[in-house]
Amino acid sequence: ALVFGIIALGVGWQIKAAFFMLTSQFWGEKTSFLTMISAMGLTYIPFIIKNFIQGFAMLITGNFIQHQGLSSLIVTSNDPMAFAGNPIYALLSRIDIFVFWSLFLLFLALVVCGGMSKKKAILPTAIYWVCIMAAGVVPTLVVKLTSAGM
Repeated sequence: ALVFGIIALGVGWQIKAAFFMLTSQFWGEKTSFLTMISAMGLTYIPFIIKNFIQGFAMLITGNFIQHQGLSSLIVTSNDPMAFAGNPIYALLSRIDIFVFWSLFLLFLALVVCGGMSKKKAILPTAIYWVCIMAAGVVPTLVVKLTSAGM
């Protein structure tokens, strides 16, 4: 799992860099893939810090963090499977300060490294955020819709 996780991270990193390089070039800016891949690496820093903080918190408390992000706002049961098919829960579990920090770093990378104006950089950043949120919610919706009769 660790090996495939690292491979997936690398592939995702390259896809992300290619998407934002092409976006920058679409807006008429000159940027290279190497510049974008370096800049996209910086957007992972908040998640690295988040994982260390959560790992340390779990080590100290001895408890697993069951509800990520803002999903704990709608939890009404101690049953971990009670909200497994809830798309609102899936959406809220992907929202936290580290996501917004990463999006801000992405925005800065597009402005500084991609050469985009602040107005132009907002749109690809927002599109990326919507795609990432959808990637977390769509599987939940599919499972909910396909298992509705069970």
